[in-house]
Amino acid sequence: MKIVFVHLGYFMALILLSFLSFFLILGAGFMGKINVFILFIPFVFSVLWLSDYTWRIFSINPKKIKLIRPAKNWAFFSLFLSGIFTVYSLFLTSMLPTPMEPAPPWMFLGTPILLLFIWYWLLYKYKKNNSNYTQMVLRSILFISSLVYAYQIFSFYLTHT
Repeated sequence: MKIVFVHLGYFMALILLSFLSFFLILGAGFMGKINVFILFIPFVFSVLWLSDYTWRIFSINPKKIKLIRPAKNWAFFSLFLSGIFTVYSLFLTSMLPTPMEPAPPWMFLGTPILLLFIWYWLLYKYKKNNSNYTQMVLRSILFISSLVYAYQIFSFYLTHT
């Protein structure tokens, strides 16, 4: 039951940080001051949230802490980076819940939510030590797609504001 509350608490924190990013970008947009610094703040939120979440999930079971070896383990490193870029794109697309006219049709809130579900599934498989070739390919695809998506939404904000 404790694990359910941990996941629920981090999900609520994700929603709270998403609202905070929404109001930060909305306020900066009204002032006409959306720049790299403003878009860097949600990135810091995503790094902090994901670092704490992964540490908490792996530290619930002391045997799982050994899975966190980013210098020796490309699987964890790619999963961690794709999680950061996925959560970052989720924070940035909180301003775009539905597709709008100047944005491409794939740039809305549903895309990073789908990427986040894929990331959760890959994290679950990684935690269970079910690592195989298919998951390595899926982690690489998720990393590349989340990086490209975060770059596209970042560049959209910089060019259209």
